[in-house]
Amino acid sequence: MTEPLKDKEGILYAELDLNTIADWAHLHDAVGHYSRPDLLSLLTNTSEYRVTQPMKERSNSYFPRASTNVNSINSLDKLAADIERLSTELTTLRSAFSERLTVLNQ
Repeated sequence: MTEPLKDKEGILYAELDLNTIADWAHLHDAVGHYSRPDLLSLLTNTSEYRVTQPMKERSNSYFPRASTNVNSINSLDKLAADIERLSTELTTLRSAFSERLTVLNQ
């Protein structure tokens, strides 16, 4: 709007565009989606911040502990199927994106 006054007192004048109020109101809709706790929540981590964290054992659905070979093979089959599905989805998205770019460039 205007530059701040530094190290002195004075009166600042600025021109305000009142149309921007409606634009900014769309960014925070207090009675719409943002006021629904089932859709939006704010969580805070109150634990002490540490730059490094000790590694915790996590389960891995693709590669569980090698206790049974059958489970490992099933997990690898699932991983291969997921990779194939994602590859197909990526090809479809690339094609759709390319078509939209072609339309926009015409």
